[in-house]
Amino acid sequence: SVPPPDYGKAVSVYDRALGFDIGAEMRAGILYRKAKALQASGGHEQALSVWHAYLTEFDPDWDPVRECTAVGSRPHVLAGAERLEVRYELGLTQMAARRYPEARATLMDLQRLSQDHAGGAALGGHVACALIQTYRLHVRPPARLQHTLRPTRALLGRHAGLARSVSAAFQPPGPYHRA
Repeated sequence: SVPPPDYGKAVSVYDRALGFDIGAEMRAGILYRKAKALQASGGHEQALSVWHAYLTEFDPDWDPVRECTAVGSRPHVLAGAERLEVRYELGLTQMAARRYPEARATLMDLQRLSQDHAGGAALGGHVACALIQTYRLHVRPPARLQHTLRPTRALLGRHAGLARSVSAAFQPPGPYHRA
């Protein structure tokens, strides 16, 4: 039988590696893997701080104060290869930590940003699905239903071939039906 993953040990190895003098690309990869390990272990708050550290260090479009896309780019910051994916993971981690309004803002910001970047098209449907979930998970008043249905319709229109689109279309009414 295979033993379960030891995320705590992985995080301590990543912490040790980050203590060495390593290149920017390797540092970005280690921060990414450390945050994923923390996220998998349920340490959502710690994962959030690592995602923020990654974005502050490796995303020239990230504003560390406002925690969204900066108005003016920070040209001195080296662009990390996974920066759009990191923003997506940040949104998912915020949802897991039950920070739904923050997750919604992060994902809406990512949606705007990904339209301008070549790698953003691949994430588009996944971001839209996650964005829909931010509306449905934390509030049930009927007034929120319209806020959820508009992005759901847009998602189905743009990403009809994505399996998650069809699944997302059935998610918003669920909490209202059970109410």
